[in-house]
Order: sequence, then C-alpha cells, then structure tokens
Amino acid sequence: MHCCSKLLAYHHASCRMHSTALLWPNLEKSQKLFQRKDIEIVEKHWHKQALFSSKEVPADAPKQYILPMFPYPSGNLHIGHLRVYTISDVLARFYRLKDCKVIHPIGWDAFGLPADNAARQKKENPAEWTNRNIAVMKSQLLQLGCQFDWNREIRTCSPEYYKWTQWIFLQLLKAGLAYRHESFVNWDPVDLTVLATEQVDERGCSWRSGAPVLQKPLKQWFVKTSYFAEELYNALDEYAHWMDIADIQRHWIGPCDAYRFSFKLRKEGGVAYGDFISIYVRKPSDLLFGRLIIVRPQHILNVKGLSPTGYSLLGLNAWNPVTQRSLPIFVAADSCFLDSEDALLGLFAIKSLVVTMYVFLVASDDSYCQKYAKEYLPNEPDASSQQLTDEQVLNSARVRTHFYFCFVSTLFSQMYGCDGYKTSRKLKDWVVSRQRFWGTPIPVIHCSRCGAVPVPEAELPITLPDVNDEAMCSRNFSLREFIDWKQVRCPTCFGQAERETDTLDTFFDSSWYYLRFLDSRNGSFPCDVNFANKYMPVDVYIGGKEHGIQSCSLEACILLF
Repeated sequence: MHCCSKLLAYHHASCRMHSTALLWPNLEKSQKLFQRKDIEIVEKHWHKQALFSSKEVPADAPKQYILPMFPYPSGNLHIGHLRVYTISDVLARFYRLKDCKVIHPIGWDAFGLPADNAARQKKENPAEWTNRNIAVMKSQLLQLGCQFDWNREIRTCSPEYYKWTQWIFLQLLKAGLAYRHESFVNWDPVDLTVLATEQVDERGCSWRSGAPVLQKPLKQWFVKTSYFAEELYNALDEYAHWMDIADIQRHWIGPCDAYRFSFKLRKEGGVAYGDFISIYVRKPSDLLFGRLIIVRPQHILNVKGLSPTGYSLLGLNAWNPVTQRSLPIFVAADSCFLDSEDALLGLFAIKSLVVTMYVFLVASDDSYCQKYAKEYLPNEPDASSQQLTDEQVLNSARVRTHFYFCFVSTLFSQMYGCDGYKTSRKLKDWVVSRQRFWGTPIPVIHCSRCGAVPVPEAELPITLPDVNDEAMCSRNFSLREFIDWKQVRCPTCFGQAERETDTLDTFFDSSWYYLRFLDSRNGSFPCDVNFANKYMPVDVYIGGKEHGIQSCSLEACILLF
C-alpha cells in the first residue's frame, strides 16, 4: 500500500511538472520523487503474484491469443521492439478488462545468423553471448512494464525447445516431406551459408549481409512447402481482412495449375544415380504419354552445358514408374520454359514439343541424336502430321486399355513413390539446412551402407558440442570441425557413420513457436492437442510486414502438417 501511494505521488508530481498552466494542485511540496528502487519493489510484487499470467476465467469466456513476434536477442531493445510490444500490450490489457482468456507470451528467437554473426564479431561463444543478451533484454522488457506471461517464456536455443524442433523435422522426414537433394542454391559469400529464396531481396542480395547472392551447387535439406501450396492458396480467400498481406502471399505462392512428380535418375545402363528430377504436368494422365524430359541450361543436371546445335543429350535417364520406361533428358533453350519452370515432360501426340524435338533430332548433325530419333521414336509424328487432341487419344481403344491398367494399378499404387500432388509451378521448396554452427542440429546420420538414417526419437535432443576454443569463436565455423561429436554408430547397421553437420534455418525454429507457447513446459510432446484445439488460432499477430511472406507461410505449412 505504501508503494502504491508513492507511485501515485510520483505521477502527480510528474503531471504537475509538465503542466504549463500549473493547474495541478501541489499536495506536498516536500514529497520525494519516486525512486528506481521503489519501482523495482512494485515490479517484484507484481511478478511474485503472477498478475500477468493467464488467469482462470469462466469456461465460456472468449479467448484472445495476442502474439507479438519474439525478438532476436541482439543485446538491447530498439524502437522497433517498443512499437511491436506496446501494441500487443495495449491489446492484452484491453481484452483482460473485457474478462477474456488472454494469452500474451514472450520468448527468444535465439538461433541463427544474427546471433552467430554478432558473437563472431565479439569473439565470444555464441551460447554465452546469446544467453547474456537474453538476460539484458528481459530486464529491459520488465522495465518497460509490458504485461507478458513470463511463465510461458521460451528460447529456441534451449535443448528443451529444439528437442521438439528436431522431432518435427523427423516427422516431416518420415512423411516424405523433408528430403536431401543436390541443387543450385542461394549462397551468401559473406555469411558463408545457404539462403532460402525468401531471404534474397529483389536486388538479388542477402537479407542479412546485403551481399550479392551467388548460385552454388550443393546437397541440401528441403521441406516440401510446394505440397501445401493449393491448401495455402485457397485458404487466403477466407482472409480478406488481411488486406495486402493476403495479396502478397497469393503472389508468392502462385496459382496451383500443375501436378508435380519426381522421377528417379539413372545413368546409362540403368545404374542408379542416387537423385531425382522433379517435373510438372497439367494433369496426372500426362505421365502416360511422356517420351522425354527437357531442362533449362541452368539446371543442376546440365554439367556439360549446351551443345552447338542448341540441344544436348545428357548421360542420364529418368525412370517413369507409371509407364515403366526410361525417359532421356535433353537441355533446351530458356525460351521453351515459363519463368518458374526448369524441367518439362515431352508428351507424345498431345503437345507440339515432341514434334519439335523429333524434327530437330533428325536434322541434327549429331549421329547419336539421329540414332535416338529413329530407334526410340520410330512411330512419333513428323512435322506435317496432324496432332491428336486429348479426347481423341483417350478415346482410342489402345489408350483406353493402357489408361485403365496403367493409371489405376500403377499410377495410384506408385504415385506416392514419385510425389504426385497438385501445386504451383512458382513456389519452390524451402531450403532448411545452413552451413553454420549456431542452430538446431539436423537429426540425421549418414551411413555409407544405409544412406541418410533418422536419429531414433529416444536419442533426442541431439545437442550442440561445447565450444572452448577462443580462436574458433573469432571466425566462421561449423559442426564439421567437431570430429568427436560427428563420428557415431549407424542406428540401423551399427557401422561407422557421421552425423549431419548442417543446422536448421532459424525460420524452421520459429515455424512452430506459437504452439509451444501454449504448453511450454510439456516434456512429452511439443504441445498438448487439447491446448491447441482450445486456444488456436492466433487472434492477433503483430510484427513487421516484411515477415508476411516467409514467417507466416512457413508457420502455416507446419500447422497444416
């Protein structure tokens, strides 16, 4: 009570001091101004009583999940933090006054490039630097007086948190929605790491360093965000009140007008190549009529470049599991593709692409191309033949029979082994692996016999090794340098193997934090399903508009999964 009276006296004196008319009555001229230590006493009292934690309210009380984007622990609050957390605090207070069940949490987006780079510049251990900054910023947030529920506090660099980040990755891997693939990736030459497409600005520069991004061939881990494209795109119709954010996401996803399939690659002679190629078709039945595949000159498979004649036959074939035949792969000029396409399926008797390719091959000076055209496509139409329509092809007795047996018994049964889902040609899969130390270790073990093997869930979390080398902290380093940590036994064959040394992108860590806030102390599951059903979705999400594409869409993908 004494503290409250002193607080009122302080505000009274402050108002009087700033009143130019001096109309505020001076109750006690001798009243001392409120001291910092008195404020701390009041703050301790508030937090001891847990006044801002989620209170029990009647079961029929409306809920309000007010979620401000949690900060990178950079060391000090800035005006951007103040703007976001003031807005969320005002809303939380307003809905508490309306007797709503308010969830207003706070935490720390502690992994990733921002913390990694800053620690390197300071020549400090990333963990020590990050945890010290969290302490500083938490103290500042407490001084700011925002009514956060600190009982829900999380930090993504805590093993208790990233255990479940790793668990989510394993579930994606088991479902076939996470995969490792060689591709040209966006490489930041300053931060020495891969960037997702959304982390490259319109000038082709890195979102963090500002350096021009390079294209570099690397084997990377991807998440199939394209698998969720149609559901994400259609759901935007329900969010007209999002204004331009919905339009931005709609443009980013693109119309879902194609089906994506992935064919395993084989070298000449049928030897497995160990990778795959993704193609897009207008409808699944197009797979029945595929005769070849063409790729852009910039495609990862085009290691030799274009031939003088304009097309180059690669020493690889793609295996079509629907027709049980190998498809040769050609390199074609950019003019054959839309902006977002990099591989197309050539269709017999449906599209002019095969005719164009056939005429070119026959007229080519390349004897191998001529041989291919005559032996592999002996019955393909020439330039003067009339193209059959889709309806004419499907109505022929031969194709009807082939369609029934092949499409029903083969396509449906084997579709799951070659993707087979409707998506956007524009939306690319999310590159989630990063070549840096300070991040969530990817829970995969590489074995020369068994390939990429998931870490058993009972062994989670796979924690980061300790960093005791001061010289190492002053430069870029990755998990590849920790030999003892890297060398393990394969959980399948128990032979010598190595851990994956890439770490997950910081946006993967934050793709599910809104769920963890609801059940932040759960040691058995990321979030109790009852809490998720009761308090989701988020009612108000507050942060920078620049996160309207990447953060929101990736969070939606994980939620849909």
